[in-house]
Amino acid sequence: MGNHAGFSNTTGEKNTFLGYGAGAANTTGHGNVFLGYWAGYNETGSGRLYIHNSGFTSPLIYGDFNLRTIQINGSLNIADASAASDLSFKRDIKPLEGSLEKVTSLKGVSFAWRTDQYPDKGFRDGRQIGLIAQDVEKVLPELVKTDK
Repeated sequence: MGNHAGFSNTTGEKNTFLGYGAGAANTTGHGNVFLGYWAGYNETGSGRLYIHNSGFTSPLIYGDFNLRTIQINGSLNIADASAASDLSFKRDIKPLEGSLEKVTSLKGVSFAWRTDQYPDKGFRDGRQIGLIAQDVEKVLPELVKTDK
């Protein structure tokens, strides 16, 4: 729905195109959801989610249904969240060696985001508190995912 939404799609199926130019270049993709003005207009794949407004170079929300991943390019405020941690869901449980030493070796920092260099990331202004991913990766590499 929207002018030029799904314009080039010839054989794709089970797509949702909502907004001017949404998914316009997608010719054969299936299972996509494109919401917003020019959302995913260059995307040619399948199983993708775009929530976007062409005023920015990267979408506010991008997802890959096949990989079960989502990327949010902006601030995310959550009132409540939970993750399954019950023993009944787990198997092959092994203790972490030196876990206290690993955690205490991480150094907290305060910092400011490079908002001028990365305007589409939605970074907040002002001082922040956190960890540096590269420092965490040296100690607990399984906790860090990097862009490829």
